[in-house]
Amino acid sequence: MPYANTYETVQVEVVGAPPTAFTVSIYVYDLNTRSPIADASITFDSTTVSTNTSGFAQITDVPAGSYTLSVSKDGYEDYSRTVEVNQDLIIEVYLTPKQVPEKARVEIRVRLFGFISVPYVKLTINGEEVKADSSGVAVVYLDKGVEYLLKAEHWLIDTLEQTIGPFTYDTSIDVYALPSLLLWLLITGGVSGITYLASGSKRATIVIGVATFIMWPAMKYLPELVKTKS
Repeated sequence: MPYANTYETVQVEVVGAPPTAFTVSIYVYDLNTRSPIADASITFDSTTVSTNTSGFAQITDVPAGSYTLSVSKDGYEDYSRTVEVNQDLIIEVYLTPKQVPEKARVEIRVRLFGFISVPYVKLTINGEEVKADSSGVAVVYLDKGVEYLLKAEHWLIDTLEQTIGPFTYDTSIDVYALPSLLLWLLITGGVSGITYLASGSKRATIVIGVATFIMWPAMKYLPELVKTKS
């Protein structure tokens, strides 16, 4: 049988199976400076990775689907979004720097009898302790525009609690305390006169009725005072 002098071209397309897993590449930047952010924590579904010095991290073998992408870094607002994965992805994330509250320098002085500064008084401000110096002054830096709960403790005074602030600029405040029961007993405890001896030869005799004023010279030296009968 003779061969025909004709031919036919047949094109065959080989179709492979579609990919079932993809790669997600993530770049993290500072929103303001556009600089890459290193060591940002990235959570993609149940996988957690960190960015390198170039702000880059990659997650491989991600099945098609919907995922929650979360990015966090100290000093920045947290970032979160939903990502649909049906191909390889490159995602750019811009983190917003947190606003750093401005601070006000505040000098706090606790006063007894309206004019005596209490040395070494312990202050607790929103749970954080600070102690006044020998002149009765404590210097703290507090967020502007915020109210604080102040607690003052010392054997000379009744423990007091009060709200201070909000502050808008550097300032100094006086907090007025009542004398403790122990102090009143020392003043009026059945002794006609009490002499307080202190370093520097400072001395004050307390006499019932005018104790507030006569105590004043020696009260400045309370840390070193020794009580003796006159």
